[in-house]
Parts: sequence; structure tokens; C-alpha cells
Amino acid sequence: MFKLVKIEGSRINVPEPEYLTVGTAAVVCGEGLILSSGKLVNCGTAKPTYIALSGADAGAKVAVGRVTPDWVLDVELNAAPTSLVPGAKVALVGGLKVAGAASDTGVATIISTLGATLAGDVVRVRFS
Repeated sequence: MFKLVKIEGSRINVPEPEYLTVGTAAVVCGEGLILSSGKLVNCGTAKPTYIALSGADAGAKVAVGRVTPDWVLDVELNAAPTSLVPGAKVALVGGLKVAGAASDTGVATIISTLGATLAGDVVRVRFS
């Protein structure tokens, strides 16, 4: 799951919430989301448009933050990191984690590996 660390250039690190309707599957806090037919769904491997600020059941309204390039986020790795360095692009895994290896088709940019060495360790990313 994605955890907002800071919004660069902002005096407060709290995104302006939007309230949108969840699609057919419940969402969890920190999940990367996109709109599909006007409803929020897991972004899968696509760049998320929103991050859930709370959890919600299918069909309910949920508070989300709109992802912008100035957001700095922490997220878990789905596998042990291999050759990850700041500036590397990584793919999303199920809208909740990032891959442990760099990818030309990645949508998240590594800002810091935070010393990650194992699957489940946290790295710092942004979406640009």
C-alpha cells in the first residue's frame, strides 16, 4: 500500500480529499486506483490517478487523494530488490506494491531505496 510521506513545496502534507464511488471490489487504505466507467477500481500495473485515503466496500463512497508529481510515497516491494537505484522506474504490482527490479515500462520512479534488501521492505517513490 502507498503511504504519503510528503507533498513537496507544500506547507501541509495532507491532500485535498475527493469522494468518489468504489466499483465492484472493496478498496483498502493506500491502494492505487483509477476510474473505470465512473467508478474507482484497482490500478493494477497502470499509473494510479488516485490513492485511497481510507478503505471502503464496493459501491460506497471513499475519500481519495489525486496523485500529483509532487507527492512522495513509501511503498513495499513485492520481491527482493535487484539493482534498484534512485531514478530507476519500477512497475506496480496489484496497485499495492512495486516490483523489486527496474523496468522500462515502470510507472513509479525510485527516489530512495531506504536500504531495502528483502521482499516487503519499503522504498520511496513518486509518479511523474
